[in-house]
Amino acid sequence: MQQVSRVWRGRFRTVLLLLVVITAVLVPTDQAAASPSVMTVARLKAGGIGIPVTIRGSGFAVGVTVTSVDYDLHVTNVGFVNSTTLTMVMSSDDGAALGARKLRITNPDASTVTCACVNLVWAYKLGTTQTRPNIVLINTDDQRGDSMAQLPLINERTDWARFTNSFVHEPQCCPSRATLFTGQYVFRNQVTTLREGERLNETTTLATMLHGAGYQTQLTGKYLNGYPFSPTPYTPPGWDDFRAFHGPNPDAPKDAKGVAIGYPYINTDSIENRVVTKYRDAPQDYTTDRWASLARNFMRKADPNRPIFTYFAPVAPHFTVRPADRHRTSCATTPLPSPANFNAFDKISEPGWMADDKAVSISEMHKQRLGTCQTLQAVDEAVDSFFTELAASGRLDNTYVIFTSDNGYTFGEHRLTGKGNLYEESVRVPLLVRGPGVNPGALTRLTSNVDLTPTLTQIAGASVPMGFFNGQSFLDDLNGTNTVANPKQVLLFGCRTRSGPADFCGGPVDLMGEAWGIRTDTYKYIEYAQTGETQLFNEVLDPFELSNRTDVPAFSATKTELARRLHAMVAGTATLSGRVTDKATGLPIPQIVVHVETASGTFIRDMMTDKNGRWAALPLVIGSYRIRFDDPYTPNQWLGNASTAATSTAISGVSGTTIVDAALVRTAYAPVGGALAPAVDRIPQIFYDYAPGP
Repeated sequence: MQQVSRVWRGRFRTVLLLLVVITAVLVPTDQAAASPSVMTVARLKAGGIGIPVTIRGSGFAVGVTVTSVDYDLHVTNVGFVNSTTLTMVMSSDDGAALGARKLRITNPDASTVTCACVNLVWAYKLGTTQTRPNIVLINTDDQRGDSMAQLPLINERTDWARFTNSFVHEPQCCPSRATLFTGQYVFRNQVTTLREGERLNETTTLATMLHGAGYQTQLTGKYLNGYPFSPTPYTPPGWDDFRAFHGPNPDAPKDAKGVAIGYPYINTDSIENRVVTKYRDAPQDYTTDRWASLARNFMRKADPNRPIFTYFAPVAPHFTVRPADRHRTSCATTPLPSPANFNAFDKISEPGWMADDKAVSISEMHKQRLGTCQTLQAVDEAVDSFFTELAASGRLDNTYVIFTSDNGYTFGEHRLTGKGNLYEESVRVPLLVRGPGVNPGALTRLTSNVDLTPTLTQIAGASVPMGFFNGQSFLDDLNGTNTVANPKQVLLFGCRTRSGPADFCGGPVDLMGEAWGIRTDTYKYIEYAQTGETQLFNEVLDPFELSNRTDVPAFSATKTELARRLHAMVAGTATLSGRVTDKATGLPIPQIVVHVETASGTFIRDMMTDKNGRWAALPLVIGSYRIRFDDPYTPNQWLGNASTAATSTAISGVSGTTIVDAALVRTAYAPVGGALAPAVDRIPQIFYDYAPGP
């Protein structure tokens, strides 16, 4: 028996009569004689089974009965007379929203009559309690902003508002998602690295605010790196249905140390409403498909009288890639050209941390890009299926669908791979929105993922704590009212650290450390915390960011203004930085671990001094911290008599106190792995109190 491609959903329980008159042009594909026919309508809400439904029309019987089981509604014994035009009057006893439909009627003798009207408009639900729109948010993993052509089903839709200047605040998975869930910068939500997901205050998030507004909420896919952060699974506040990756598992890919990394596409463990569930390599276990199926099931079963919020977060196209079996030969003709900045050096100057970055393999990068395209095909199909499901349940016309990613990715641009840096390939992401009142087309508004939760809570009419957001809603841009001035810049934060004891960023290994950046319509300005180096790019004249104009005299005033604006945006944060030297010789001491804790002993992070003895830690809220120095090659060897000069000055214009020239007294020093003679006057920790700079 054929089933319709657009389906009804309703709950027949009240005594409200809705008459819906539909005129449809029917095109017979077989001129069979009049005979009883079967009209198949899928997925009726549970509880509607056996309830009378009235269908009236020329040649149709009256008083047919729902006879299906589960969620399939089969209207049987309907008399049909072949005709090119059929007018039906239908009634349901609760005035359920039926939405747009495509009808297919199948005769017992296998002849078919298909409605040529793809977009039949049915009467809107009467007496409904749902007035708030539904929200479906898709957040992919490591998808660049220039990749939407690789998702043809999504990309060919004409109802999207497409943001052409969409960025993420920090281009790494965990902090980016924390920013999305809170609408806050990383120094506000305290999730600044891949390793800090458990610091998120889960009591006030997008989920809790929408749940408080009456939404039925669901998460499927990736939550925060490291979840559940302890041996005990839990469901974070605000989620009615929570089905998330159980972090890396033993079958995941391994790093050089043999530690599981990433979230694989098969062989995964998940936590589904506090229950650990194991999936392996069966076709139905492919994670994108499985998460999508759970999302559709939620849409289907949710109370039709209440709005839904579905957060769908597939691992695709995160590396290491593994496409679904059906997509292993896809993307063969997709253009994947190497851009002008592939394996390129800056024409003027580069920060020192890039000096050791070598050219990457063009064939390996093409292989990786092809793999990411192949994994996105399952995402494309999943999102397309959401539209079908939403139409089937009558929700589509009142649903906002948002498509974005947590960060971009570099595939050899500037000789870099991965993310965490502040080049365009890492920070620029797709952002597409459709929904009631949304004007399709391109929007040039500067937008960051810090703006998503302010927008969605405004759409939902949710209550938000005063002063909670750093971001700004872009709803007025979507509907064309433009009542609020758009942002003039977006704030960026980057983090890439070397491997070993001081790899506090996680993710791609590099010597970059931490960096602040600001992106305007025309310029990008970056400050590197550890070295004080800066970059300045004209994004209009230099879209591939190959000419660092930070020291070009003609751009001096621009640099000064951008630095001022950057420092104003991060006001209230502390930058801890310094240089460790041998007090006897004055020479810098590399590879010393600087351990930072709060005054109460809560670990913040470890960082390692570079070859010039320099270190820096940011962003920190101004307060009290304690710092100690450690030799990573001698466990628990705290290095003593560290005399510092603490000054209330601004380093790189960022308010806070700088720890300057921390000098260690030692009788011997071997820079790599050598034994240290006993330190003099060893003290385990040093306290500093921080206050805003002038």
